[in-house]
Amino acid sequence: HFEELRLGLIHLRQVNQQLSVGPKALVKNNLETFVECHDTLTAMHQMLLRNESMSEGGSLTEKLEFILKDTVKCAEELFHDVLSRKDRADSMRSALNIMHRFRFLFSLPRNIEKNIKNGEYEIVINDYERAKSLFADTELNVFKKVLTEVETLVQGFREQLVKKLQELPSTLDEQKRLIRYLMELHSDGDPAWMCIQNQHEWLIRLIQSCKADYQGGPAGSKPVSETEPPFGGVPVLTFPADGPPSSNAYNRDETKAPQQVLFVEEVSALVTESVPDLWRLAQAYFSGSLVQGMDSSKLKMRNPHGEKKFQSMISEITNLYSDLVRASFFPGFLDELANGTRHMKERREAINTFEPFEDCQLDRSSAWLPFCVRQIRSTLNFLQEMSLKPDVLICIAETGIVLQSHCASVLTEHTVVDIRNLHMRENWKVEADEGGCITSLPILFENRVMDWVLSLREVILDGSSASMQEGKQKSLEVRSTQLFIKVLCAFAGCLDSSTLAEAIHEEEDSSRGHRGSLSYPSSALLNDHEITDDVPSPAKQLLIVMSNCAHCYDFIIARLANFFESHGYPGGNEAKLTAQEALKEVDNKAFTRYIELKAQPIRVRIQEGIFTGGYNFAECARPKGVRPYLQDMLLELVRVHLEVFSISSSLVHRVLAALLDIIADTILTVLRAVPEFSTNGALQAKLEILALEQTLSAYKSEVSITHLKQSKELLSERAETSAEDQMTLLDLVMEFRQRNLLQLLCFVPTRAGRNSAKTRR
Repeated sequence: HFEELRLGLIHLRQVNQQLSVGPKALVKNNLETFVECHDTLTAMHQMLLRNESMSEGGSLTEKLEFILKDTVKCAEELFHDVLSRKDRADSMRSALNIMHRFRFLFSLPRNIEKNIKNGEYEIVINDYERAKSLFADTELNVFKKVLTEVETLVQGFREQLVKKLQELPSTLDEQKRLIRYLMELHSDGDPAWMCIQNQHEWLIRLIQSCKADYQGGPAGSKPVSETEPPFGGVPVLTFPADGPPSSNAYNRDETKAPQQVLFVEEVSALVTESVPDLWRLAQAYFSGSLVQGMDSSKLKMRNPHGEKKFQSMISEITNLYSDLVRASFFPGFLDELANGTRHMKERREAINTFEPFEDCQLDRSSAWLPFCVRQIRSTLNFLQEMSLKPDVLICIAETGIVLQSHCASVLTEHTVVDIRNLHMRENWKVEADEGGCITSLPILFENRVMDWVLSLREVILDGSSASMQEGKQKSLEVRSTQLFIKVLCAFAGCLDSSTLAEAIHEEEDSSRGHRGSLSYPSSALLNDHEITDDVPSPAKQLLIVMSNCAHCYDFIIARLANFFESHGYPGGNEAKLTAQEALKEVDNKAFTRYIELKAQPIRVRIQEGIFTGGYNFAECARPKGVRPYLQDMLLELVRVHLEVFSISSSLVHRVLAALLDIIADTILTVLRAVPEFSTNGALQAKLEILALEQTLSAYKSEVSITHLKQSKELLSERAETSAEDQMTLLDLVMEFRQRNLLQLLCFVPTRAGRNSAKTRR
C-alpha cells in the first residue's frame, strides 16, 4: 500500500508540472497559427468596411436597428401589464423591507401597552430609551407620528406610576423601584421628595386614624387575641412576657386589654414599622444612592432645604406619638400643652380632638403599665438605632420616664396578685426542659418575677436613687427583699391551687359519675383516655405539679435569687431558702396524693390476686411459675413508670420506691394473715417475692427491704425448704425474667434520674 501511495504522489507531481507549463508550450508550439488567425481577422475587418462603403443601401446596421426597435415596441405592447405588476411588487417589497428593518419602532406602541399591562416596566423603559436614542432627530413624518403615539403612552405610564407611588402602605423596595422608574422616564418634578412628603402625611393621618378608632368604642371592646393589624397582615398586640394581667381587682374579662394599652401598642407598631422606611428612603435620597448615577450636589441645588424639612417631619411624627401616648394615661397633659409655650400649643393643635379613655383612671390599665413602658422604650431604642438626632426623640424619652415613675407605685402589688392567679392560665401542655417536662407556669412565673425585678430596678434604683436619701433607699431595699420573698412564695400557692384541690374534686366527681360500680374509685385515674385530650388526668396533673416544683426548686428559684442580687438587692439567698421550703411542702403534698391514687388499686390487686381461684397455701401443687396477679401488678407498675417517665424521669425512682414500700407492706400483711403454709405454698410465695424483689431491686428502700426480709423469714418459719427447692426457685425466677424481659427493661433505672431523686430527698 505504501508503494501505491508513493507512485500516486509521483503521478500527481507530473500532472501538476504539465499544467503549469501547458499554456506557454501551447503558444510556443503554435505561434505561427496564432499569427495567421490574427491576419485573417484583420483582412475580414477591412473587407467588411470596403463592402459597407460600396453598398447602395447605406449601413448594414440601420436595417438591423429598425428591426430591433420594432421588436422592442412589440415586446412592450405584449409585456406592459406584466412589467407594471412587477414594478408594483418591487415597491411593495421595498416597503415591506423598510417595515421589517424598522419593525421595533412600528410595533413599539403595541409592545408598550402589552408590557404595561403585564407589569414588565423594565422592558417598557428600555424600549422607550432605545427609541429615543435611535429616532429622536428623525425628519420622517411617519416616524414622528409613531414617536408621538409612544410619548402619549409613556406619559400615561408616568401618571400611573405616580398614582401607584402615592398608594400606601408599600414596601421600601417598591417605593425605590417606582422612583427609579419615574426618574428614568424623565418625569416632571422630584418624585423622590414627593414620595417622602406623601409618606409623612400618610403616617400622620394613620396615627390620627388609630386614635379615632380606639376612642370610638367602649373600653376593652377589643380582645387581645382579636386585635386587627394596622397593615401588613401581622397582628399588632401580643401578650407581654408576663401575659395579660390577672388581678382580681379588675373585675373584668382578663383577656381584654384596656383601650389605651391597645392604642399604645398599635401606635408604637405604626411608628416602628413606618418611620424606618421613611428614614431610609430620605437618607438614600439625600446621599444620591436612590438611583444609580444621581448627583447629590445637583440634588442639593434642586432641594437645598430638604434635610431641614425632613427633620421637621420626623419631629412632628415623634411629638404626635409621644403626646398621644401620654394623653392616653394622663388627660391633664393636654391642658399643660394648651397653656405652655408656642411650640407646645402647636403640638396641642396637632392632636386635634381627644376624648379621655373610659378607664384612664388606671383601675385596669395600671397592671399593663410595665408593658406600656417597654413598648415606649422599645420604640425609642429602635429609633435611636437609626441615628436620629436626639432633639427629635426627647419627647418620647420624657413620656417614657413619666410612665415609668408612675409604674413604680402599682407594680409590686399587682405582681403578687398576678403570680397567685397564674394557675388560672394553666393549659397543662408540657414541654421538655432540664430534668423533665414542665408547663408554661414556671416560665411565666420566672418571666413575671424578672419583669418585676427589672421594672423595680429601673423605677426605684435607676430613676430615683440620686435624689433619694440614703436611709430611705436602704429601707426600700430591705422592704424589696421582703416583697421578693412574698413574690417567690406566691408561686407555691399558685402550684398548690393549680391541682391539689381542683384535681381531687374533679377525680371524686369523675369517680362517682363514671366509675360508681368499682370497689375503688381511684382506679379511674389509671386510664388517661377518660380525660379529655386538652386536660390530662388528675394523677398526671399531680405529676406535672411535682415536675414544675422540681424545676423551680432546682433552677428557677436559684436563677431568680442570683438575678435579684445582681441588680443591687440584698437577701437573695434568704429568699431562695424560704421559697424552696414552700415548694418542698407543695411537692410533698402532691407526691402523697399521687401515691395514694396509685397505691390503692395495687393493694386491691395483691389482696384479691393472691387468693384468686380459691388458692390455698396449705394445699397447693408445686409451683410452676409466677401467678398472673403478680404479672398484672408489674404491668400496672409499667404503666405507672410510663406515666411518670413521660413527665419527669427524675420522679421515677421516687414514685416506684414509694410504691414498692406499699407493695412490700401489703404482701407482708397478707402473708401474716395466712393461717398455714405447705412446702409448695411457701415456695410459691417465695417465688413471687423473689421475682418482685429482683425486678424492682433498683427501687428498694430500707422500708421495702425490711418488709420483704420479714416476709421471707415468715415463710422460712412456716415451712422448710431444701437446696433443691432453692434451685427450683432460682430457675423459675430466671424463666420469669426471660419471658418478661421486654416488659422489665423499663425498670432499669437511669443514673441521672436516680441521682436527681436522691439529691431532692
